[in-house]
Amino acid sequence: MNNAFICDTQFQIINCLNIVYHNYNKNQNDIFIGEEFPDADIVIKNIKKSGLFHNVYRYVYPRNFDHRFKHKLNRVRELINPEKHVLSMIKDKIDLSEKRYDFIYISAPAHFMTLMVWSNPGADVIYFDDGTGSYSGNMLERLIDKKHQIAYRLLGRDYNALKPKQLFVNNIDFCNSSLTKDIQPLPRINDDAKFVNFCKKIFELEYNNPYSKCNFIYLGQPYFYNIEKSIQIENEISKTIIEHTQCVARFHPGQNCKEIPGFIIDKKRTAWELICVNEVHDSTVLIGRCSTAQLTPKIIFDKEPYIIFTYNLLGKLLKKEDKMRFDQLTKSLDKIYKDKSKIRKPATFDELDYDIRYCTRNNTVVNNELLIQ
Repeated sequence: MNNAFICDTQFQIINCLNIVYHNYNKNQNDIFIGEEFPDADIVIKNIKKSGLFHNVYRYVYPRNFDHRFKHKLNRVRELINPEKHVLSMIKDKIDLSEKRYDFIYISAPAHFMTLMVWSNPGADVIYFDDGTGSYSGNMLERLIDKKHQIAYRLLGRDYNALKPKQLFVNNIDFCNSSLTKDIQPLPRINDDAKFVNFCKKIFELEYNNPYSKCNFIYLGQPYFYNIEKSIQIENEISKTIIEHTQCVARFHPGQNCKEIPGFIIDKKRTAWELICVNEVHDSTVLIGRCSTAQLTPKIIFDKEPYIIFTYNLLGKLLKKEDKMRFDQLTKSLDKIYKDKSKIRKPATFDELDYDIRYCTRNNTVVNNELLIQ
């Protein structure tokens, strides 16, 4: 059985490692890794060295076209001949005509992933955990609107080929996805110390990281709304935080690191899931819009840090459908939290100020020992 695993974030890589390490290590498994995240070259080198996959392929996305028409024209060309454009993105030698996969594992209908599916007609598609987007609604319908579906059909691409046979998630009890009826649990990462140590070697986890210095962590996310106003709101949030406590800022892999006055900046950005093993505790405070990183400690490791969701502070900038999705996610999280007072959703900056002071009063410093040697 030939399997292709496609990923371009650290979280996606850990989920692929998890699937193959625990379930499919006797199959013919290839992995395609997008070089879009920090230290991608190191991670790819270590995955090759581990021998877990038969082949490890690197890919890069084509350059962004400044002109909107050129960008759309290039997308049309990709849809007409997806295999040709897949080959142009892969940096390693490969003959796709001889590489026919039975199953293609993807986390979302992203650019390279969809082209790979259309380059392998007849392959079954299986989705794996991509974070918040995998736990509510229908990711496929949310990311590919009716106009794009029509365009795909006109250019001979089957939208239905992107529909998954199964979805694998880290916490099935938390999952309300309507992407497929067949939702399966991934092996629990925190139940296998050997696998955690295997991942630490892949990502070359260092223990002298900034998270041991304080318990407040601000988690950045890309801007999907009015950028100028979003930055103004983010600056106000950071000022409110630093008035009360020291804080580490960790930016999303899709963001560039930047300095925030008074903050400790995590410039290395090692896989967050591995940071959660040792450095996130029930006393930790995670502040962010509504990110996968805020949910990870509970849904993967059953830890209950304080969480301050700031999406309501965006006000009218926040799209109605996004607010509904965030509300559903936070309500689902609330249901599985033992101490529900640790989940905070300020709607004003006065409420944010109160919530930070509340978490500061209830916060106790934890001795950061290595939980898994």
